[in-house]
Parts: sequence; structure tokens; C-alpha cells
Amino acid sequence: LRLGYVVAPPPLNRRLLSLRRANDLCSPPLLQLALADFLERGMMRRHLRRVLPIYRERRDTMLAALQRFMPAGVRWTEPHGGFCTWLTLPADHAFDDLQQAALRAGWAFAPGEAFLSRPTRHKHLRLSFGSQTPANIRHGVEVLAGLIAARMQEQAPAGYDVRDWTPLV
Repeated sequence: LRLGYVVAPPPLNRRLLSLRRANDLCSPPLLQLALADFLERGMMRRHLRRVLPIYRERRDTMLAALQRFMPAGVRWTEPHGGFCTWLTLPADHAFDDLQQAALRAGWAFAPGEAFLSRPTRHKHLRLSFGSQTPANIRHGVEVLAGLIAARMQEQAPAGYDVRDWTPLV
């Protein structure tokens, strides 16, 4: 369901409402009624008891796989809400073809540029774990880590192996 609410001071609330109306007139009434009924019946607590362990396992699987497979120099966030983690790749390497290589390998990620208001020196990726099984998460991270490591190795000085690098930060 794509429904929500905002609590804001009146001047900001009026502006937000205006922007909302410019986007679409209203959320579908049937969805609004269904959600209201769901909340009024107290079903949210039961739903959360059921889904939170599932999403926690998926998040923890993602974090463990990142720790195990990602080469040194790649950083990531530990999400405390939501269904995604944010990867930051080393700024001193080029990853221009990474998204296409991942798609060819059967995996997709959201490029960070889609979520930034201005470019940065670093390349960012958004990885989602909400809809994947733990096995798929592990395998996907392993594939992506291999693609990242291969690009880093191609750009490494002769005689260096990126798998032996230890990040200084």
C-alpha cells in the first residue's frame, strides 16, 4: 500500500497539500478504507509480529554477506528501518559498466545517482533486501562483490591483489 500521512506546521502543511494535489488528486478511496479498517481492528501489531522477523533476517543476511564478500574499501550502511542498504564504492576506481555487468549476471541494483541531488566523488549503490530470500541475497551480494573486485583488480597497480588490501579508514 502506498498510503501515508504528514504532521507539519500549518504553512508547510498547506504547501505540501498543494504539491500532493499537483501529483495526483487523492489516494484511492478503497485503499484508504481498507487501511483504516486494518488499523481500527488492531491488525497492525499482529502483522508486525509476523513480518519483522522475516525482514530482520533478510537485513542481517545482507549485512553478513556484505561483510563476507565485499572487497576492502567498499562501505555500506546498516539500516535501522526500511528495506535497503547504501553501498559506497572507492572513489579512486571507475565502475562505469558495473550496472550493465550486474544485469548481464542476472542481478540489479539502483544506482545511487537516482537518489542524489548533486554528483559526488564516490559511486553509490542502493541494494534492496525486502523482497528477496536469504539465499538470493547471499548469492546476489557474492556476484556483485565479484564484479566490484574484478573492476578494482583491473585498475590496481601491477603486482597488487585487491583481496589482500586492508582499508585505512
